[in-house]
Amino acid sequence: MAYSIKVLTWNICGDKQARADVADDVVGKEKPDIIVFQEARKTNPLLSNLYNTSKNFGNYEFLVANEYQQGGINYGGQNYYPDTTGKAYYAFYEKTVFANNPKPALTLVDYTKYLTGKGDSNADLLTTRRPAHAEFKHKASGHAVLLFTWHAPLSGAGGGVFNQAAHSFFATIADIMAKNKVAVIAGDMNASSKQVAKTYSNVWETGGNKLDHVLTNVTLKDSTWYDDAKSDVHYLHVATVEWT
Repeated sequence: MAYSIKVLTWNICGDKQARADVADDVVGKEKPDIIVFQEARKTNPLLSNLYNTSKNFGNYEFLVANEYQQGGINYGGQNYYPDTTGKAYYAFYEKTVFANNPKPALTLVDYTKYLTGKGDSNADLLTTRRPAHAEFKHKASGHAVLLFTWHAPLSGAGGGVFNQAAHSFFATIADIMAKNKVAVIAGDMNASSKQVAKTYSNVWETGGNKLDHVLTNVTLKDSTWYDDAKSDVHYLHVATVEWT
């Protein structure tokens, strides 16, 4: 028997009501099962325009995680970026589709678990923006669904350059974490479709446009996007993930 979920991702670039309204329109049309946003408001998220507008979405539960690790060094690797502490990941999941007891948590991936030891060059990535992840139980199939969302770091002082090291390291981690699970990566990958497809070629099917992508380790279908002028370079990307 085939099962499927629909996923929506968008780098919303802040907390303007106009962008929250765009998200509301697309959610109403597409009715996704999982929704993720990058660069959402970190401070008092329950008072954000996006959160309050999300009350129109439907029967969703809300999760939030800061884009940067708290405590210690909160920035680096992309130190020209204008805001290294003020943004968050938001995730919403449909409560009729996924089990809600216990409630899943959205947390940053712990890169330290995947370092090979002293002198590992990937240790330089510990201060970059990390992906967040949450695991859900799909009610109809009983399968575990592992979600990653990421506002991937760039490299290069003063300009945006594809960060090959960060993507290669995360691709390895995602392969390990996704074993025996339905897995989805959805976010602002700060990479072209060609760069994403090449870096995640071992396991993942990819779909996207410009910077924003959905990837899965099962089957990706019906990939589409909405070009919203209010968000400049970012597209609302929607895709269906299917498995048996």
